[in-house]
Amino acid sequence: MRAPARLYLIVAAAVVLILAWGAAEKGPTRWDDSWYLAGAVRLFDRFAEEGLGGYWRGFEHALGDKAPLITVLPFPFFCLLGRSTYVIYLVNSVACVVLGWALYRLARKFFEEKTALLAVFFALTSPMLLGLSRIFLVEYWLTTLTVCAVWALAEWEDTRRWRWLLALGAFCGLGLLTKITFPLFTGPVVAVVLVRVYGKRVLALLGAVLLIALPAVALAGPWYWHNWALVMQRSFKESYFAPTHDVQRASPVAMAVNYLFMMASDGLSLVHLAAVVIGLALWLARGRENFLKGVWWYLVPWAVSLPVFVLSENRDLRLIAPLMPAVAMAVAALFARAGKWVTAAVLAAGCVVAVEGSFALLRVPTVWLGRWQALGSTTSYAFPPNPQYWPLAEVIERLAHRDRLERGSKLIVGMGADTWSFNSNNLDLEAVLLKYTIEFHTTAYTSNPELVQQIMSRTQYFLWKEGGTQQPMTRFEGGPLTRDYLLNGPLFREVEFGVATPDGGKLRLFENAGAGGDAFLAARHTEALPELPAVEVNFGNQLQVKGLRFTEQDGVFTLALRWRCLSPAAGPYRAFAHVVDADGKLVGALDHEILRGAPRVDAWQPGDEGYEARYLVLPAANARGTALRLGLFHPETGLRVPVWASTLPLKDDYTAAVVAPNQAPGTENTFRMAPAPTLACNVEFEKGIRLTGYSLHRSGETAWLRLHWLVPPKIRARLYFFGHAVTSQERETPILLGFDQDLGLDRIPRPRSGGPLALVQDVVRDVSGLGPEVKFIRAGVFDMDKPLDRLAVRSSSVPMSREQKAIFLAY
Repeated sequence: MRAPARLYLIVAAAVVLILAWGAAEKGPTRWDDSWYLAGAVRLFDRFAEEGLGGYWRGFEHALGDKAPLITVLPFPFFCLLGRSTYVIYLVNSVACVVLGWALYRLARKFFEEKTALLAVFFALTSPMLLGLSRIFLVEYWLTTLTVCAVWALAEWEDTRRWRWLLALGAFCGLGLLTKITFPLFTGPVVAVVLVRVYGKRVLALLGAVLLIALPAVALAGPWYWHNWALVMQRSFKESYFAPTHDVQRASPVAMAVNYLFMMASDGLSLVHLAAVVIGLALWLARGRENFLKGVWWYLVPWAVSLPVFVLSENRDLRLIAPLMPAVAMAVAALFARAGKWVTAAVLAAGCVVAVEGSFALLRVPTVWLGRWQALGSTTSYAFPPNPQYWPLAEVIERLAHRDRLERGSKLIVGMGADTWSFNSNNLDLEAVLLKYTIEFHTTAYTSNPELVQQIMSRTQYFLWKEGGTQQPMTRFEGGPLTRDYLLNGPLFREVEFGVATPDGGKLRLFENAGAGGDAFLAARHTEALPELPAVEVNFGNQLQVKGLRFTEQDGVFTLALRWRCLSPAAGPYRAFAHVVDADGKLVGALDHEILRGAPRVDAWQPGDEGYEARYLVLPAANARGTALRLGLFHPETGLRVPVWASTLPLKDDYTAAVVAPNQAPGTENTFRMAPAPTLACNVEFEKGIRLTGYSLHRSGETAWLRLHWLVPPKIRARLYFFGHAVTSQERETPILLGFDQDLGLDRIPRPRSGGPLALVQDVVRDVSGLGPEVKFIRAGVFDMDKPLDRLAVRSSSVPMSREQKAIFLAY
């Protein structure tokens, strides 16, 4: 079927509006669109650094527990134009073209050309879709893929060609990767049409379902396999059937009425409503025949999910964007009987409303009739571009310069009540574009004083916007609490920042008093660092805590540390500092990058020292009976560094030093141990993984097992080492103690040379419960995704069992 020139004209005009709006937009992206685009940029950067393998691993968790297809869509434009925010308008232009084409083809299955063109026009000029076409949100592409899926279904019903079922399955797979709600819009339509076609022919029906499922599962199955539980919990429980923000629950009737007014105000324009009124009048006057024809079987099940959203406490209207093409088809079918001049007048008015909703040239005043916005240049989604440039890049650069932030280091920044041009999401996006690792936390979404204090106490800096015409929305409740704690609390002091905002406001920067005292002293310098009570906690013979003070007063914890480098660190270690209660349950954390990465610990040289202090605020009642567990871990693998010597008690398999608040730490060694000299061996496992050496050192109640691995560069599986203390090499001998530990191969960066990865693994255990009957450690490797399937041992220079897929190390 050849498309008429008028279709190209409608779609081209819509694309021009998108691109022109993007060119006029000087302000930053807002909330969710900034978050989605930041995920897309991070994913692209991972491809640039690690290739396709890294890109796929990043795609799996690009948006956490949200479907990640939107992070892939800008990829070709990033390759052509670079990492620019303007690509979102190009991405949405593609969606606009596909949406217009697919909707026209779908409508032509049931109506004449005029009705199909009207359907496309009414859809693309609806305030909701018009607005979403300029915002980088999943709903615009979700709408496009919904129309494509329904079109493929209509083509199959018309032709009965199996390729259309495969196409439908492909669109379903992409739709599921866009948002979990996709089946709510397409599932009922597919079910109704398949049952209409096959009736009681169950086998034929199952065959059609299988053809749809094959490409859908192939595309969406791998991601949902790893994320299904989290997706279901978040997308349904948290987003649809529980409030995103606190709202007062109304009666179902009141909620439905209010939702209909929202649809009339933000989903449809006065032109759409006029077309409905004119169409209804003509329908009543000319016979009242079925104007929907055969599309009735598509539109009704398409909209059957509407009550789910109408009665949901998540009142964001954009969730039902995929229903707008169905509404546009119904409006077009009703209005199609209008005469030439009436049609021309409505279309002309629609064009004016679309342009006015894009640029507000006429500045039509907003007119409300009760809860219905009858007139106005702006709606919740269709609004003019922001002509004001906001200095987000300057804010990020100043923060990075002030904190000597290097590429690869991390800074934790807090923010108060957000506005649409200045919030934690668009600042995070700007930091990603500038390639700074800055983690933003906001107090905007809570009115709980204790939670506000906890969030603020974990930040190194806090940004506050004072004054200006842009004020936070009413749902941002943490503003007054945040301001009071910044100005009157014990932790923060204001520092000179001097950044003004274009709305007449001012940005104020507050420094965490604990985080502001960091100091680094190279070995060759003679300056003095602040003195602290002396301790010795030797982590892996690489970094040592030589001074420590841990205090608590009225729920305010202060942790001051003095570090010393013993030998070059094997990685960019971070400190974990867990505040636990008497039962060992975590009640708070002061985890942080040592000296905020200035410099990173893997750049320290022997003799270098550093001083830092960190604060944490907890409810005073929760602070009683607590203790601190301090240690080091690798941020990419999560693996901890074992302690070689300590004057403090140890926990967690000798990886955490324990100290109580307001008590002087001990000065006598409670533990001192190191791994034994390595014994060379040659054990080759499946996948080419080799164990090249090991050592086992026993001293008193402690055993230290060190393993040297050589891993091929292509191995990225989630492999786990198992080690079982046993009395014999028999298969059924009981396990008396486990030395199991994650190898972390799926998270460890590979050598840039492309050669094998050399990995040293330390496993330290308390063996006080083992007697002299233990003779061996039965050891091997298994895949965490297949826990019952051990890796086979191909060859070994130490005793082995092919049947048990294990080697035996002398204990």
